[in-house]
Amino acid sequence: MMNVPVEQVDYIDPSRGITLQSPIDGRIVGLTIKEGDKLERGVIAARVVNDSKFRITAKLLPGELENVEVGDMALLSFSEFSGSAQAKVVDINPNLVTERASDLLDSVSGGRGSSDQYVFVHWVTLEGENPGLVQPDMIARIGLAKDKKQELDEYNARWLRYSATVDGYAEEERVLSSADAIITRIFVSNMQLVNKGDPLISLAGEDALNLIQEKQAKIHYIQSEIQQLYNQFNSLEVTSPMDGIVAYVDAMPGRTVQPGEWLGHIYIAKDMRLSAEIDDIDVLLVQPGAPVDVTVDALPGQTFEGEVLHVSTIGWGADGGARFYAEIKVSGSDELRPGMQAKAFVNAGSAEDVLLVPIEAVFEDDGHPKVEVLEEDGTIRLVPVKLGLMNSMYAEVKEGLEEGQQVITGSTADLLPSQSIKANDSILPERPGEGEEPDEEQ
Repeated sequence: MMNVPVEQVDYIDPSRGITLQSPIDGRIVGLTIKEGDKLERGVIAARVVNDSKFRITAKLLPGELENVEVGDMALLSFSEFSGSAQAKVVDINPNLVTERASDLLDSVSGGRGSSDQYVFVHWVTLEGENPGLVQPDMIARIGLAKDKKQELDEYNARWLRYSATVDGYAEEERVLSSADAIITRIFVSNMQLVNKGDPLISLAGEDALNLIQEKQAKIHYIQSEIQQLYNQFNSLEVTSPMDGIVAYVDAMPGRTVQPGEWLGHIYIAKDMRLSAEIDDIDVLLVQPGAPVDVTVDALPGQTFEGEVLHVSTIGWGADGGARFYAEIKVSGSDELRPGMQAKAFVNAGSAEDVLLVPIEAVFEDDGHPKVEVLEEDGTIRLVPVKLGLMNSMYAEVKEGLEEGQQVITGSTADLLPSQSIKANDSILPERPGEGEEPDEEQ
């Protein structure tokens, strides 16, 4: 329409109008318009014909069709010029067609039959190379080979009863106006040879302007759709984001999926996660970075190395107590599978030749761990201590106590006002009146 390359569509100026182009290689015929004329939409502006080949329809009597096949050659004799031309059978209609005798030209008598008589004929289409003299509406006598083994010429041809009229050229295209517009320029003239895509006629006007703008908008829309399809094409193949083992795939042929939809799970056996429950007594003993030995019931005899990554700071109530959760990184093997039951042994540390006290003797006062020491005279002294490792029974004391000192596993704050601790009874308080001398009057 605009006679511009595809890559220059965005630079088209709609005010320049429309350019009608040649649809095929051929010759311009039927050009009767002139510059300044108004051309309505759908009107034929010109025709482009490829006159290198012509087409003609022969009318054969039933007896003449015998042994005729597609591909056979025929000899054509025209009265308009001397010599003959050849054509090839390209189509045979096997059905009989009724023709009025007066519409058929008898090649023997040179006349036409009576208008009230009808005959049965077969239509046979021929195409031939145009020597340059054959034109539409010329009449030709048609001869077929008597013997296909011999070369076809005027002497061994069997001439058909009826002559035929040239229908036209084998390839012909009409050039139609695509808008109501004014002809601003004509680039060609009648009988001029043109190539496919050559400009023929320029049109301008409001209708042409609107048409160009409409086509531009459609092109931009199509380009946008194509770009979206290209973007989707890059996402049509779902690839693994990492090396690993496919645990589950939730997909099947024909299923429609949405962007971001979960399709499966891939895991790495050498980098797995274990979620372990810890009670409120042991949670203080588990710290991030602590090494872990993991065993799996399904793989007896195997131990996998692990490391504590995270310990929850808030517990959840369960059966009257609190449970905490620890996330543990496990370095497994290909035999390890998600969902297997496992046990985790956290190595909170170890120490040798250290001072231990019962865990019940340790309490917190003013934010610092302390113990109560029973002196030799029976008095109680509050001693701040520095703790090390501990478990559910004992705590390591790094500073504050010496070996042999006695500590109280229950605070003296728990004593009643009437109770006391004596030197000869280091731990248990006495009852009222217990240990006194009996009254002599009793």
